[in-house]
Amino acid sequence: MNLDVILLASLLGLVLVQFAVILVAWRRLSCRLDAVDEAQQRAASTDVPTSMLVTGMARVEARLQQLERARQQPAPAPQAPSDDRAYQLAQRMARDGADAARIAESCGITQHEAELLARLHAPAR
Repeated sequence: MNLDVILLASLLGLVLVQFAVILVAWRRLSCRLDAVDEAQQRAASTDVPTSMLVTGMARVEARLQQLERARQQPAPAPQAPSDDRAYQLAQRMARDGADAARIAESCGITQHEAELLARLHAPAR
């Protein structure tokens, strides 16, 4: 009988310890759930409305489509200079031995174009 009392007391002690552990776990869980609720409320108050996100995404998609169309279109062919006389004069000046700076200034072409013409059409030395 003495052994039965000891076992019963031990079992009762284990039940009390288990109850205490469950109570502590329940309180921790309750605190964590409260923290999650607060975080959700903060997120909801600072959240960007879905309609704004949808509008922004539509703009991005439209811009991407525009860029795709522009990339797929062939590049326009380079146009011939409208003033062929300027180039003809530049070629003539280069054949006559004029330097690139003078050609560029007289004909209204860039310095690089004038240098190229001077190299291509310079008189043989």
